[in-house]
Order: sequence, then structure tokens, then C-alpha cells
Amino acid sequence: ANTDQAFHSAYNSWMTFHRALHIGELIPLAIRYLRQNPQLDVFRSFDHVLVDEYQDLNRADQEFISLIGQDAHSAIVGDDDQSIYSFRYAHPEGIRTWFEEQDNPKEDVELTPCWRCGGEILAIANHIIQQNPDRLRGDLHPLPGREDSGDVTIVQWHTRERETRGIVQGVQNLLNSGLVPDEEKLVILVPRHEFGRMLFDELAQSGFTDMKVHTKMDWTDVLLGRNLTLLRLLNDPEDRVALRYWLGLDHQLWRRNEYRRLREGCEQRGISPSTILQDEELCTELRVQPLRQRWVELQEDLTDLQDLDEPALLDRLLPLEGPTEELGTIMRTLRQQGFEGTLSELLAQSILSPEENPLENKVNIMTYYGAKGLTAHTVIVTGLINGVMPRNPRPANAEEEAKLQEERRLFFVTLTRAKECVVLSSFLSAPSGENAQLELGLRGGGYRRTTQASRFLSELGPAAPEVVTGETWLTQLQALPIPAVPTPLIDPEANI
Repeated sequence: ANTDQAFHSAYNSWMTFHRALHIGELIPLAIRYLRQNPQLDVFRSFDHVLVDEYQDLNRADQEFISLIGQDAHSAIVGDDDQSIYSFRYAHPEGIRTWFEEQDNPKEDVELTPCWRCGGEILAIANHIIQQNPDRLRGDLHPLPGREDSGDVTIVQWHTRERETRGIVQGVQNLLNSGLVPDEEKLVILVPRHEFGRMLFDELAQSGFTDMKVHTKMDWTDVLLGRNLTLLRLLNDPEDRVALRYWLGLDHQLWRRNEYRRLREGCEQRGISPSTILQDEELCTELRVQPLRQRWVELQEDLTDLQDLDEPALLDRLLPLEGPTEELGTIMRTLRQQGFEGTLSELLAQSILSPEENPLENKVNIMTYYGAKGLTAHTVIVTGLINGVMPRNPRPANAEEEAKLQEERRLFFVTLTRAKECVVLSSFLSAPSGENAQLELGLRGGGYRRTTQASRFLSELGPAAPEVVTGETWLTQLQALPIPAVPTPLIDPEANI
């Protein structure tokens, strides 16, 4: 408790000095303000409040909506079976009890038709999610005429390496056989980005190019951090958070001792860091000369950038390649779509904006979580072993059981992304070196560690097909007739 209190005090002091606010604090601050000011016009500003994806909200989000909608007609839309964001403190109980907590509830509409999946896919998805207690609604149902559509395959490979190579071979066969129509997409879901990168590399070696690994921006990348810092300080030279990052960049300890002296000098004199850094004599007195040198380098870089127009500035700081590609693309797209505001405001909006058109490529590789909200003709779910999905197949307490139920909901989400075809893949063993690298959670010794197929595969119910070996699956795909004029998606000379 003392450690937590000390950290909280230090955190608040740091944020106050740097004039910063964590985005997670916005809603709690708004709630506090609303509660303390019941006469605000905001309480009478809305006739209707409509909330989508209610199951993804946390308690504070839900309380905020309740406050601003207390005099409005409110409607929420959501599915507690798709609540998968406990790391964001999502509160699925909120949607389960919302109707009963309203003063004058009107109507509870259950939407069970599924416009995406065929009946064979829904059969296994419904069966596994039934294992979770306290669900809000019943099963999903296919549209009329699609009761018997959809194909489900469960495969197991001997090794993790073979799974990667085999999935690539399977993708080749699926595309060349025409099972995935030209206008449709194929999604490969992986537990973590490392799995995706290995698949991407294997596909690239096979000659395939129409693909993308969908990843979140790596905010630890030094080039991205440096360029964004320059962009922020060009717009606001007194941005203390950006300046702090710049001053510590390229130093193992972030020049923390010098910065501590700089901050103390600011607080004692009531002046800003930049005011001190401009004064060479004062920097010598405070023993922060290394920080002043970094500040001088900053001024040189800002001078070099200040006369560039926006397109040239973006080309310089956020080129469409490397770690800046994704953010640079979003910023340019928003501007082309008519977003108005300063470059700094454009940057903020781009960081908050979701990726546009996420399935532009034929083959899309992403994590399980990345699939939320997407639709694809064929979905291949890889790495389905205990220790990965789920992380803890035998929960020992209520907290672990809650996490298992959320992972089951995540698996339900992955299944219901597919319109026509689902392939569920596991592997029997992996090298011991990959156990730590890929966070497989495998025990035992020796060069190879034996795995267990995910317990979720045993919860798919009677509609689930028998598990086949990866080699059997590939043989089945190779036996399919090839269209007379196949789309040349993959180099036929490539050797996998």
C-alpha cells in the first residue's frame, strides 16, 4: 500500500509538472464534474442517446452515458458474448443488467439472426459459447437457406514450424482452387504478432505479395518517436512531455539525473524547462549541460523543418515506409477526406482513428483481437494450444475462471468472422527455444516441448468434424479441381 501511494504521488507530481493528462482520466474527470454541477445544460441537451458496442465499455464509460442520458430516450446495442477487452476494464455485466436498471424500460429486442455465418459455423460457435454461464441472450441463427452452408475443418500439425509452412501451402491451394472467390478475402488469425511475422515471411518466400500483417503501431520505435516529437514541438515548443522524450532519447537511462536537476531548477524558479535550456550559464550552474546540448540539436532540427509546407513535412517525418507508414497513411487519408484543423490536431485524430479499409489485401494476417468487427470469406485460426488459447485451461479461482470465460468469448468472436470457411489449427510440439520467445507456456525439458490442443476444440459440440492431420487437409485441398483460368496470385515456380 505504501509503495502504491508513493507511486501515485510521484505520478501525479510528474503529470502536473508536465501539464499532461492520461486519456484514461478523461471520463472519470467528466463524471466528477457532472456530479458536482447538476444544473449544467448538458443534462437537458440530448433527446436521444444511442450507444453501440455497449459490452466493450467499462464502468466509468457506462456511468458517463447514464449521466448525460438521464433525461433522454436511451438505447444501447451490444452482445455480451463479444466482450473481450478486460485489459481495458470492459464490464460485460453492465449490458446484462442495463434493462432492469432503467426507471421506465420500453423494449428489449433480441437480435439472433446472423447475416454473416453459415449454419455449420454457427453450430460450433453456439455450442462453445453455451459453456459460459450468465449469458444475456440465446443462440445465433443463420439466415433462411444458409442452414447447411459453411465449412469447418480442424487440423493438427506435428510441429509449430510445420504449422506455419502447412498453413502457407493451404492458403496457396485455397486460392488457386478458387475456393476463395476473387472478390473475397482470407484472414489468418494468430495468437501474437510473432506468429504473424513468421507466416508473412513464409508467404513472401513462396512468391505471394497480395498480403498484409495488421499490427498496432510500435510506439517504442525510436524513429517513430523521434519524428512525432519533432512534429509536436514544431507545433508547440512548450510541450513538456515531448521535450522530456527528446532530452532523454538515445540515452540508456534517459538522462534522468540531469533531468531531475532541471525539473528542480524549474520548480524552484517557477520557470519552464525551455527557459532554463536557453540559458547556457544557468545550465552550467544546474549541471544539465548534456540536456542543453540536446536542446540545441532540437532547435537546429526545428529550424530545418519550419519552412516546409504540410505535404513536405509529412514526407520528411512520416514517410509511407517503415515504422511511420501506418500513421502517415491515416493522416494523409483524413486530410484528403476533408479533416480541418492544425497538423497537431490531425496527428491526434489519426492516432485515435481506426485503420481505414482493413481488408484491402487478399490475405490478411492479424491477432485474434484484431478480428473484432471484421468479415471474411475464409478464416484460419492458428496456434490453438493450451497455454496460448486459453492461457490457463484449468482455472483455480474465480479470477482465472473469469479470464477463461473471456478467452472463450474471444474464440467465439474468431469463429463468427467467417462467412463460408473456418480452419482451426493446432500443433503437437515446438522447440524449447520458442517456448519463451512465443510465450507458449509449455512445461518439461528437452529440445522439444509437447503441447496439448486447446480445450476449446473439445467444446465445439457434436457438429464439429473430426480432427485431421495437416497433411491430410493439404491432400484434400490438392485434390480439388483447379479453375480453367486461375488468378495468378502466387508464383507457380516458388518453392515452399
